[in-house]
Amino acid sequence: MEIWIIPSINERQESGEIENPVDLQMAQLIFKPDELKSLVRINGEVKGRMIVNLKNEFTSQAKEGNSVESNHLESIDAFELEDSDRNCGHAT
Repeated sequence: MEIWIIPSINERQESGEIENPVDLQMAQLIFKPDELKSLVRINGEVKGRMIVNLKNEFTSQAKEGNSVESNHLESIDAFELEDSDRNCGHAT
């Protein structure tokens, strides 16, 4: 957080790109093999597909691609990057 996320948030707040304070829900670091600087994605910028298990009471309501609330999750099993980021390292 202190090395990549916080400095990126501060820089974006100073430029007016994001609100201050920011309601940080998600963050993603993308390490492209051919670039020195990592890419920081915040909240809605995060790209990929999270593979989860839902709590039993929520499984009937779920459809692929729909949003789910964090309190509906039993577990997070994996996070798959989009094809454009497949060869990148990441922390999501």
